[in-house]
Amino acid sequence: PQNGSPFYVQFDGFTVVITAYAQVVCGETYHIKLAIGDASDTILDSGVFIEAGSFQSNAITLSTDISSGGVDSVLYEGCGQADLVMFRAGDVTLADSVQVLLGGTGVSGVDYSGIPSQVVFPAGIDTVLIPIQALADGIQEGLEDVIVTVISDGDCGQDTTNLVFYIADPPELFLTIGADTTVACPGDSAWVNASTAGGFGQRFLDWNTG
Repeated sequence: PQNGSPFYVQFDGFTVVITAYAQVVCGETYHIKLAIGDASDTILDSGVFIEAGSFQSNAITLSTDISSGGVDSVLYEGCGQADLVMFRAGDVTLADSVQVLLGGTGVSGVDYSGIPSQVVFPAGIDTVLIPIQALADGIQEGLEDVIVTVISDGDCGQDTTNLVFYIADPPELFLTIGADTTVACPGDSAWVNASTAGGFGQRFLDWNTG
């Protein structure tokens, strides 16, 4: 750690994501004030990190919920499954629909299961889930991005929300088996071992003695 300069700031630890919401009126001007209190320790630092571009008032918010075959925002071909989560805020008593545009290097129907060009929110429903599956095309392509753009119409005009997720070739799985062992005498025993490397997620070994 660097501690020779009184102007050097270092944070050792983990960050906690805190999301704040507020009801606003279209066309009005608002001021945001942030404050932090650090009174329990005069040595350790405290700070607030603001995510770039996180101040927004989108009518629709997007997120991905990966259920299997992926990590963070990356889905692996052939086994990656997730839900594209669309949430609408405000009054949901009436039905509404949004337009969906797709971009990026990933191709709908080839690299991932199709996403509809229009999504309908039934009356009284604020969240719609769209299942996504990364398809195995047998081609080593590296990391591909999928850009989802949702366009909705509201009281303040047209609103656009974007989300990016990625499709990758599954990491290769390696299996190593111990050296051959000969057991000659009755009652003798020997250890047989195997280990794996690479890949992702849980691994299961199926022993077959022939």
